[in-house]
Amino acid sequence: GSGVLLQLTTLYLSSNKISQVGAIHFAEVLTSTDSAAALLPRLKILWLNRNDIDESGVDAVRNALDKGALPSLEQLMFQGNPASAAMQQKATETLRVRNSTRVDKSVVIESESKVADQYASMRGL
Repeated sequence: GSGVLLQLTTLYLSSNKISQVGAIHFAEVLTSTDSAAALLPRLKILWLNRNDIDESGVDAVRNALDKGALPSLEQLMFQGNPASAAMQQKATETLRVRNSTRVDKSVVIESESKVADQYASMRGL
């Protein structure tokens, strides 16, 4: 039942021929609930390696994380997909920044956010 999803901590979806459309739909499902954190609340590891996910798919997952999806996620992998390494790094950085904010129990102030955005822009992320 759906109770299993509430307990799931690891989800390996590598080598499943998931396309950008599949990744976009996955992201839509993650954010379609009343609370973006409601689905897979304990998921810590998500591997999407060796699929057919391009930049739009990686960006959709990254945007879902920005909206609060997968609140416990600690590891996100996109290796071996058509998406550029820079886009994959951007998704990883989104997760890292979100987690460091949560772990430190502090709020990233607007000026810090702007500096991070400028840095990402300079690095092409």
